[in-house]
Amino acid sequence: MPQTMTLDKKLAISTFIVLLVIAAFTFAACDDFLTWATTTTPVNAQNPVITSQLVSVTVIFNASYSLSLAANVSDGGTLSYRWYSTTSVSNSGGTLINGITSSAYSPPTDTAGTYYYFVEITNTIFDNGDGGNKTATIRSNAVIFTVLEEGQLVGAYPAIFIEDFEYADNAAWNDSPWSGSASITITTAAAEAPENADFGNVTRFVKLPTVRVSGGGSTILERRVHPIQASALTFSFRTEIHAPFGQNFRVYVNGVERGSWDGLGMSWRTETILMNAGEQLIRFEVSSTGTAVSGGLNAVYIDNISLVPDSTDSVVLYPRGNLHTYIGASESEKIQFSAQALRSDGSIRKNAAGFAYSGSGVNASTGILTPTTTGNITVSVSLDGKTASRTVTVHPADYLRRPYTYPGTGVTYNGFTTGTAGTLTTNGGVTITYPSQTTFNADGFFTLEGTVNNSAVYNYAIVRLRKNSDNSLETNYFVRDTFKQRIWLRFGPGAYTVTVHGLTSITLSAGLGAEGDLRSWSWSGSGVIFNVTNTRNDGISVDGVTPDRRFIYPSHLVQSDDLRVTNLVADLTYGLTDDVAKIRVLHDYIVTNTVYDQISYQVEGMRKKQDALTVLGTRYPYDTRYLNGHFLAVCEGYANLSAALIRAAGFEVKYVSSTPMGHGWVHVYVDGRWKLLDTTWNDPVPSGANATNVIDMGPAYVRYTYFLLNNLTGVNISHYGDVPRNDRSLIVPAVPYQHGVPDGWY
Repeated sequence: MPQTMTLDKKLAISTFIVLLVIAAFTFAACDDFLTWATTTTPVNAQNPVITSQLVSVTVIFNASYSLSLAANVSDGGTLSYRWYSTTSVSNSGGTLINGITSSAYSPPTDTAGTYYYFVEITNTIFDNGDGGNKTATIRSNAVIFTVLEEGQLVGAYPAIFIEDFEYADNAAWNDSPWSGSASITITTAAAEAPENADFGNVTRFVKLPTVRVSGGGSTILERRVHPIQASALTFSFRTEIHAPFGQNFRVYVNGVERGSWDGLGMSWRTETILMNAGEQLIRFEVSSTGTAVSGGLNAVYIDNISLVPDSTDSVVLYPRGNLHTYIGASESEKIQFSAQALRSDGSIRKNAAGFAYSGSGVNASTGILTPTTTGNITVSVSLDGKTASRTVTVHPADYLRRPYTYPGTGVTYNGFTTGTAGTLTTNGGVTITYPSQTTFNADGFFTLEGTVNNSAVYNYAIVRLRKNSDNSLETNYFVRDTFKQRIWLRFGPGAYTVTVHGLTSITLSAGLGAEGDLRSWSWSGSGVIFNVTNTRNDGISVDGVTPDRRFIYPSHLVQSDDLRVTNLVADLTYGLTDDVAKIRVLHDYIVTNTVYDQISYQVEGMRKKQDALTVLGTRYPYDTRYLNGHFLAVCEGYANLSAALIRAAGFEVKYVSSTPMGHGWVHVYVDGRWKLLDTTWNDPVPSGANATNVIDMGPAYVRYTYFLLNNLTGVNISHYGDVPRNDRSLIVPAVPYQHGVPDGWY
């Protein structure tokens, strides 16, 4: 039968429930009831927020590339990732890629094709006591990942080196996509020739057999590529073809010859060939034109072959380094800036135009700087949204009178310091306007200013500087017209007598007038005399023998303190720290920019001046292979320019000449000893060259046969060594001599 509950029983049960509730509240109060109560409220995980999405990309065959994104949450949850591949641009469905759990994934690139990927991101809040973990999941957008066919190149890829040959053995070459009938070896370039050391390992591309007579033949090396936009093929090479002319290294694109180079022993050079988008067949060929060749291998060395978009990646502003100019600089002394546009592989876009220059005093289109205020100014250039800048120090108009810091050494000389007596006079057509006293102290040099008014001698005057303690220590300067000239006290501290003579006669190269070479001269009278005490003591030469630093100081023919020289050296040696590397780049500049002046050497009365500034002062158009013209010099000019540039870079240099040889060169103190350097003989001239046929092997030819030789007599005693006295001979005008300087050095 049904059971019923009585009132007493109901009351008892109610009382029991109330007691349980009270007990519960009492227990909670003892154990932080409020905290216990809130943790029973469920907490949901936040959806991840993607802060950087996946991006579609096209990569080259076998490239290494990582797809990645970035995401975060603010609820303290933990993010996890799962990657999927799909068959279309969709982030639904897809096939899970096992083993990839990070925010980045590097898809395989060993098979060409189009692939699609997305990533699933999950935020997890782990069990907080309410019965389980909480998660929230989102999916990224799907992206297209394109792998090009082998050899095909993407235009936007930063820099694609088809082959740089920097390998320890031939294994990489054996896998190369190049083909052809070439006999190829990968060899360490330094073992082949000293100048190749910069390139590490290179490819030696050899035409066989080693002896080929009339009949032609060729060896080829080719590769097919598919650039998707207009591109530039750049490569470095050196020929070792055993005939100056007749044997050829050629480059073809789709069967059309795009470049051809001849020659024996050409130095390393870099060339660029522009190509359209689409399929291109690149072909390197060493061929014979039927000319008989014998002896050695007919080889071409190739390295650093790249193919990149023909677009501007960066710009470079020239000249570089620490540059100086002054208010009122003459046209020949003004800095003219130029710029180059570089592609992503560092090759030069030679036809790039539209550079815009900016900065105080710079011409926006020509880049010529004509400053109007002193101090440091900034000059900039821009093209295609890329910019480069340079700081220039502008000195006041009277900068020659002021202290001078020799850039190569960092030593500052104060020049004229204190005058004590004397009144200037005019003598022999010479009027001195500075200094105003004839007896004074000077620190290293003093500045001489004035005018010469004697048209019978082309307004020339001679400045004779002699050390009082040893009359054999003498050096000369020539000045003309209105002049400002630093006179360097080259033989150490002590008293000097400096005399400025107006000339009574002068003999110069008759066919060149006032700009001809000085052959002989005479003067009369006492001249304007200065008594100068040099307070500077630079100590002995770095060779530990010469009692002064005459071989670092400028001279009349070696103007190593002139801004045109020091700015050039700052540019050429920019970024270099190795001593030999600095000297080498200066050597290469002289050799690749200068043609031997056969007329000055062979034609009586047509010899040009051979001081460093005169050589630098004019570019001649005689050889069209020099796109910007070239300098002309005989050995004296080569050597004077070598001494000026290398002294300005901080090295001591002796000019050395030999009457029996009819030749001049220099010795450079580097690595703890004097070393022979002959830029004239390192600039190849083929046999048979004569005054009416000025021939030079061209700007690409640089030899190092006479580069910093430890043996001062040269190769196989080719140089006759130091001649104690080299009196200047009118019969052999190639031999310079400056009277009174010990051992014919200045």
